[in-house]
Amino acid sequence: PKMLSCFLLAICVVLTHSQVATRVEELEINSAVTTDNLIVITGLNVYRDELVLLDTYSGIISVQTEGLSVERDYFDRINITHVYSAVDDVTGVLALCTNKKGRCQYMNVTTLSVLGYGDSLMLAGVQEDEVDVRVLVLLANTNTSIPSMFIASGNAAIIGKSIMNPEYPIRTAQLMSPLSETANLVGQAQLSIFVRLFKGTFKSGGFVYIVTEDEEIAIRITRICEDDSLSKTDFHSLYQTTLTPCGGSTLNVFDVSLSVLSNGEYVVITYESKVSEDVYVCAYSLSSINQAMTDTYQNCVVNGTGTIPNLELFAAPATLACTEYEHNTTTYPECNIWGVPPIVIQVYLTTDDVTDQVLIKLITVNTRTIITTTSVTDSGNTYYYMYITQGIDIDKYLMSGLTLVEPALERLTFSERITDVKTDQSGDRLFAITNTRLLRIPVSDCERHESCLECVSDRDPLCGWCSVENSCQRQSLCSNSNLTYRWIADDVTECLSVTAISPNSSNINIETNVTISAVNLPELEPTDYYVCMFDTLATNVTAVNMDNSLIRGPVNGTADIQCPVPIDLSPFTQADSRSYSLSLRVATYSADLSDASFLYTVVDCGYNQDCTSCADSSAECGWCLYDNVCTANITRCYMEEWVQPSDGSSLCPRIDSISPDSTLIPALEDTSITLIGTNLPEPTPVYTYTCQLTLMGGITVLTAAWSNVSDTTANISCSVGTDDIPAEVAGSVQILWGGDHLLRQDSQLNFTTFVCGNQPDCKTCLMNPGCSWCNDDVTGVGNCSSGCPTGVSIFTLPSSCPGPVVTEFSPISTAVGGVVELRITGQNLNVRGRGVSVTIGATPCGVSSSNNNEIICFLQTPVNSLTERLSVTVDGENTSSSDTFTTLTPVIASVAPSYAPQYGGSVINVTGTNLGVGSSRTLTAGLECDIISQTDYVITCTTRRYEATQTPLMTVTIDQVEVSFIDEFVVLEDPQVADMFLSGYNTQLRVAVASGVLDYELRGTNLGATVTQILEFYSLGNLISTSICTPPCAPTPRAVMWPGRALAGNLPAGGVV
Repeated sequence: PKMLSCFLLAICVVLTHSQVATRVEELEINSAVTTDNLIVITGLNVYRDELVLLDTYSGIISVQTEGLSVERDYFDRINITHVYSAVDDVTGVLALCTNKKGRCQYMNVTTLSVLGYGDSLMLAGVQEDEVDVRVLVLLANTNTSIPSMFIASGNAAIIGKSIMNPEYPIRTAQLMSPLSETANLVGQAQLSIFVRLFKGTFKSGGFVYIVTEDEEIAIRITRICEDDSLSKTDFHSLYQTTLTPCGGSTLNVFDVSLSVLSNGEYVVITYESKVSEDVYVCAYSLSSINQAMTDTYQNCVVNGTGTIPNLELFAAPATLACTEYEHNTTTYPECNIWGVPPIVIQVYLTTDDVTDQVLIKLITVNTRTIITTTSVTDSGNTYYYMYITQGIDIDKYLMSGLTLVEPALERLTFSERITDVKTDQSGDRLFAITNTRLLRIPVSDCERHESCLECVSDRDPLCGWCSVENSCQRQSLCSNSNLTYRWIADDVTECLSVTAISPNSSNINIETNVTISAVNLPELEPTDYYVCMFDTLATNVTAVNMDNSLIRGPVNGTADIQCPVPIDLSPFTQADSRSYSLSLRVATYSADLSDASFLYTVVDCGYNQDCTSCADSSAECGWCLYDNVCTANITRCYMEEWVQPSDGSSLCPRIDSISPDSTLIPALEDTSITLIGTNLPEPTPVYTYTCQLTLMGGITVLTAAWSNVSDTTANISCSVGTDDIPAEVAGSVQILWGGDHLLRQDSQLNFTTFVCGNQPDCKTCLMNPGCSWCNDDVTGVGNCSSGCPTGVSIFTLPSSCPGPVVTEFSPISTAVGGVVELRITGQNLNVRGRGVSVTIGATPCGVSSSNNNEIICFLQTPVNSLTERLSVTVDGENTSSSDTFTTLTPVIASVAPSYAPQYGGSVINVTGTNLGVGSSRTLTAGLECDIISQTDYVITCTTRRYEATQTPLMTVTIDQVEVSFIDEFVVLEDPQVADMFLSGYNTQLRVAVASGVLDYELRGTNLGATVTQILEFYSLGNLISTSICTPPCAPTPRAVMWPGRALAGNLPAGGVV
């Protein structure tokens, strides 16, 4: 039914796949995997609660399936490349056969103890290490309990061998060959000239079945009686038939398994199409194959007529058991293809005998496709599952007959490729292996689902929601699952749910009945009944119907459950809240129903301090209009005037806005501020309104008057005196009701005061009520006043204000491409900074500041020359200057002197043209040269001290435009005086006549580094004579001699100078 409802309901598109994956347990079987030390698992065998993994690197790994604990043992692994194994599901004997000499080893699965070693399985004519053991089936004979096995070996032979019993020899039978070869296969290998691949084996009903692929020729299934392995002579029940690949597949077998489906046993073979690269999963009825083999036995052996099989000479009897087949050496030429013992009977099938069925077509993933089937019986119902493994993915399908219900119930994806998958004997669990891990996968993992919706939406028919236990379980694990709505598996609309609750809150001091509307209440046992659970109460509250009777369910549709809410559910512990939510659940006397839980709010009305929070609270709280308290009892309210719980906050008193005439009021005068409100109660001698003004961080309280406007609207007027508000401030206003209760207002209500004489311009002045602009017609200068004197122009309307006037601006020029600061003076140049702009031609000048008489802006001039008038726009009105603004190109013609010493203080003259334009300039020669004076033609500066000699360029920067002189400026080392010599002689001057003229020479370095040299004579520390050299004093800046003359008569006779 679950599968059918999903096909019919569109909602199943959403609910098809569970959001929670099946929980998979993992066991690491190799914790140190490297490329050189890699476990290669070659087989996975399941025996009761034991798993045996065969590892060609480290031997045998045994796993206890319940605890997933690991033990290891080893077998002789020298020169072994292939290991094949099987476990006897009756005795627990494990057989391991290897390619080394064809020997087999027998072990106990549980203890891993060695039971013995088998004889060599070598066939005559085959080298020791050439034996290719392909398939091994381990069996237990029900009569003797002697384990025996069948081995598909080499290219064409089947070997039967009793384990550990020398009485039963090794016997070999040649499988069907397309060639007319005859040979005695006892003691001799029959090697076919085609490639035969052994693909799989299984046993059923006392028979052993082996599937082989003759490459490019046929797919064959061979059946042998299980007890033939105990025959001391030859095989006598060897039957073989050919299977046709289904769908569009070809002879390329991936995997073979025996699957028990809802209508019998099937051979499931996975083919790959070599044409389309698709993978086909095909099913063949095993009962039909056995019936055809029974028909053949009747025709060829029992009747002994030699009739060609499958001519249907009589109605086919039921399939014979193994013990009913005759064991003799009689040859039936028409039935035995070889004509010599042992008998290999070829069975011919038609579409009437067995019909292949395509179960599913898959897209190949270039890896082996593994098919695993299992069935689980629960509460009398059997469910069939097929697991399809490709690469790292395992897809789980539900089987309905030979139909896979699509899409897959679930896909499990792992990090490593899956190499083998098996089910345990119960069919409840799968075991999968990778090269490093063992995975245990439950067929059904219902418990992972945490809600009814999630559980029922999972399409696995084993899973259903146990309503009372609040868990997803199999039906057999759900108590009283036969009762209505106790185990829900087919329809999500049957899940228990709460559709409404009224009320959803209560006051802590008021008794309340909560009505819960629930859908699909589960049926209870006669001794059980429904209760209401509060998570803060130690005991539950009995739930009743509307007639106060106990509720036991089931209820089709909606049931109204009444729960009495206790007065005090829990003391409030939070300091900042008197409202909290708790969980209220519908439950039974013996169990909690989590699907019927919801939040319930408990409120203390008295904690709400304003009408809005009180009226909008989830509890039955009302607001007393005069008392300004929140309560659940109207009798507490003065004259029982309140905002009822059903009204909501829309009827709460509130202040909506400030009157437009009150947003701008005169200071230092008697005036009023008017506010507009809604639902404002009419005042009484006891309950009155007051205004609270916030000014410059302080509070001022004023008297207020209430006046009715309509049924819901009223005005509150605040009386303002001359001393209540200082001049030129901004403030806000609120209304107090009943003494100290602030009425609700959704935004701050602001106002501004003004003084006429403080208004800076005409338009700003006239925006204030009662102010006029007084303009002097002679000077053009105006001022704002509450009354203008005679003899001036009076403006009372902003539209009549005089326009802007530019009287001058500076500078009037700058360098081409420069950025210059312009200072513009005039009248009416500002209306509180609104809409002031300046342009020169088409070039804007960015305004940085402005007032009524001055504008400062910054102009970025274009790279081309500019000669334009200056234009000013103030609040939409425009005016232009009478003068033009010009951009010029500064040029340096010369620098004199072109050198200076490091010491600094040298006076440098830079000459050129247009050097005085602009508003700012600097002069640099490596370091800034401090400007002393400037004209359009000459800039004079003094050098600063240099730390080292250099040859920088002399550069003048005018309004961010740099202009450099082409020749370098030279900074020399400071002059150094070595000694004083008599002029014309190489004689140091140490004595002189105290009269006449003294000619001398100073010798040193860089004596011409300065333009002017001064020689000072000192006696006893006092300056007594000065000699100034008129430029040029030295022939070159780097001169080493400086000639000079001094009047010796100015020097003291006999003194030391």
